[in-house]
Amino acid sequence: SLSCNPDLTLDVVELYGEKPIKILGVVHPDLPFMGGDAEVGADFFAAIIHAPPHELFALPRAPLDIVDARIGEHAAGLIEDGGTLQVGIGSLSDAVVAALIERHRTKPFVEGLYGLSEMVTDGFMHLRRAGILRREVHDGSGAGTFLHGAFFLGSKEFYAWLRDMPEDEARGVRMTRVSKVNDLYDPDELLLRKQRVKARFMNTCMQATLLGAAASETLEDGRVVSGVGGQYNFVAMS
Repeated sequence: SLSCNPDLTLDVVELYGEKPIKILGVVHPDLPFMGGDAEVGADFFAAIIHAPPHELFALPRAPLDIVDARIGEHAAGLIEDGGTLQVGIGSLSDAVVAALIERHRTKPFVEGLYGLSEMVTDGFMHLRRAGILRREVHDGSGAGTFLHGAFFLGSKEFYAWLRDMPEDEARGVRMTRVSKVNDLYDPDELLLRKQRVKARFMNTCMQATLLGAAASETLEDGRVVSGVGGQYNFVAMS
C-alpha cells in the first residue's frame, strides 16, 4: 500500500507511460495500511527500503479562539445533511468540525456526511466518532465508502485511529490520486457528480479582495509561501 501517498505518485507513474521509471518504496511500521487506489502490486516497486526507527511527524493542535469559534459556527450552518464535506487544516477547520459535532447533539444528522478531501486530518476522525461521517458512496469496489482522500497528516492519535480501525470500517476509507479528489475530469465523471451532492469545501485564505477574490499562496511582497492548491479545483468543480 502507498498508505498516505497515492496523491501524486499514481499520476506521475501514469504520465511516464512507457518511459523507464524506478520507484522505491519506504516501509514505516507505524504507517497504516490504506486501501483503495493506494493498493498496488509488488511489481510497482523497483526496491523496498525499510526505514530506520523514527517517529512519524505529528501536527500540533492549537486551541481555538473566539474568532475561530464564531467563523466555525457560521460555516457549519452552510453544511447540509446528506452532503459532501472537505475541510482543510488549521484552527478554522477544527472550529467547523467542533461546530458540526455540537449541532449534531441538538439536531442530529439523519443521512450524515460523506468526506472527500485532498488532505485527510483529525477532523474526519472526530466526525466519524460522533456519527456524522457516515453517508456512503459506491464506486464499483463493492464496499461503501464514507471517506475518499489523497494524503493524510495529523496527530499521533489520528494515525493510531487509521492503523487500528476494524477491518469492516477500514473498507470505508479509500485513498486515491489527488487529481480524482480535486477534479471532475474522470472517465466516471457522472458517477463522481452523483457522489458529490451538496458539496461544501471549507478552506482558509490569507487575503481577500473587496471583489471576493481569495489568495492563499503569495504575500504582498511577492514571497510565495504555499503552492497553488485546492483553490483552482474548488472553483472548477463549482
